[in-house]
Amino acid sequence: MVNALTNMLRKWSEERIKDYSLPQGPPASSFLGDIYLDHVDRKMDKYEGYFRYMDDIKIFCKTELDAKKALKDLIIALRELKLNINAKKTDILIGEDIANKLFDPHHQLMKIIEDIISKKNCMTLKKKHYLRY
Repeated sequence: MVNALTNMLRKWSEERIKDYSLPQGPPASSFLGDIYLDHVDRKMDKYEGYFRYMDDIKIFCKTELDAKKALKDLIIALRELKLNINAKKTDILIGEDIANKLFDPHHQLMKIIEDIISKKNCMTLKKKHYLRY
């Protein structure tokens, strides 16, 4: 197993690992995160609203108390792996704050661009060919 991981790391970094640093980028991060954070995923499996993408974790709960319990369990699971939560990036959101945090401003921007194009009609390209999502 160690040899297989070493070979993968070498291939991802495109150089031999001389300083034992880990490669950066989505393929390596996703794979290594899935292996290392499997322990956390198993501990948090009891929370229906638990989602993890690489090292970004979101937990959706019905009550603030449930959210605090989930956060406590997450902290314990991460500490078992010698990891810590970044307190500056950790929030328990309630009500409208949830929608504001999850709202994608780029979606709104694309809608504004579509409105401008349709009103001015100055583009020779059709909207469906110009705008890509």
